[in-house]
Amino acid sequence: MHSYAQGSAEAFGELYGRHKGRVYGFLAKRLKGADVDDVVQQVFAKLHQSKERYDVNLPCLPWLFVIARSVLIDFVRKRVEMPVDVA
Repeated sequence: MHSYAQGSAEAFGELYGRHKGRVYGFLAKRLKGADVDDVVQQVFAKLHQSKERYDVNLPCLPWLFVIARSVLIDFVRKRVEMPVDVA
């Protein structure tokens, strides 16, 4: 993650290849039947957007799962229909 945060595109490929399966499993267990692939892509897009904020003194995997949980919560909130008062 440190190399990716400093701009290495190859490091992103390594991160994605190494952790995509774990992120997919985490999300699939919680999103039964939803389009998990799209949510996984959102997780890695958010990782990309947040790479400058990564603290190199902390392990990468827990940070990635904080992002995954955040994206999951946002996804579920968007799917829940809010009651609308049209009166």
